[in-house]
Amino acid sequence: MKRDSYFDNYKAFLIFLVVMAHYLEPLGNDMSLALFIRKVVYLFHMPAFAFVSGYFSKHNSFEKLVKRLIVPYTIAQIGFYFLANYLWEVETDFTLFTPNYTLWFLLSLFVWRCVIDRVSMIKGIVPIAFFIGILAGFDDSIGRYLSLSRMITFFPYFLLGYQFDKAKFMEFANKKSVKISAGILLAGIFGWLCLFSESIDIHLFESCYSYEKMELSNGWLQRGILYVIATGVIYLIAVLIPRKQYWFSYIGSRTMGIYLTHGAIVKTLQYCTSIYDFFDSSAGVVLLIGFSLLLCLVLSSNKINQMVGKLSCIPIERIVKRRCTV
Repeated sequence: MKRDSYFDNYKAFLIFLVVMAHYLEPLGNDMSLALFIRKVVYLFHMPAFAFVSGYFSKHNSFEKLVKRLIVPYTIAQIGFYFLANYLWEVETDFTLFTPNYTLWFLLSLFVWRCVIDRVSMIKGIVPIAFFIGILAGFDDSIGRYLSLSRMITFFPYFLLGYQFDKAKFMEFANKKSVKISAGILLAGIFGWLCLFSESIDIHLFESCYSYEKMELSNGWLQRGILYVIATGVIYLIAVLIPRKQYWFSYIGSRTMGIYLTHGAIVKTLQYCTSIYDFFDSSAGVVLLIGFSLLLCLVLSSNKINQMVGKLSCIPIERIVKRRCTV
């Protein structure tokens, strides 16, 4: 199957942002530059990943979804449990129902793809999904368990990607005036974020908890505004993403390996070394950004890609059949 260079470039850009944001996270909220960069990234990077994932979710086989998402998720959960308890010395109970660190997206993606074919047939489902996403913030019982808060909050972006008509969009986006306008609008949005960054709680972007737990009295309004801005940024960046194949395009076809492995490296550096003491400065932030790019290149290597590919090739259906016949 021929690769789509446009979406490979988009995914390569997004996975770099994911890695960069996670490597800046241990610097905490006291490092103003790192915090600002994380807010800019968190504004749109996972909404955009949900959007792109939705576009490629037209054909959904339950068996393939289990092999490609649930099997790697389960193995990674087990891996995080042993690393946390025996290497990082962070006492953690084992569970498959509360995703560790970055793994929430795999579980959410599995559920989204299982339901999308039926849900997409509901008339007016996109505005309904956005409305439900806003309402979900009022429920204190929805949180990290099954990643329900994020699963519901990010689902509208997945729906938008599922309904995305690339051909029609490109007819509009390929105009020079549209690209220039998109660049100006993006600069304006990020400039606005720069001015008001200190008054925006980064937890709003993460969408892990209810408004009450995040201590946001008008959280529903902030999430509504966030929906509008993040959706706009997704399409504006889509206008500017290169269409042709470049030297980095292949990274977009290997995002799963990067996504699964980079988190363990982040936590190992954070808990087992004092390396972040050397990055607590503006120059250190720049170095971490460079290191994130280098790590993306390393983790997108053939060996890592083949290793992750083998996880998706485990004959789970044969194992299940054998257990059923015993």
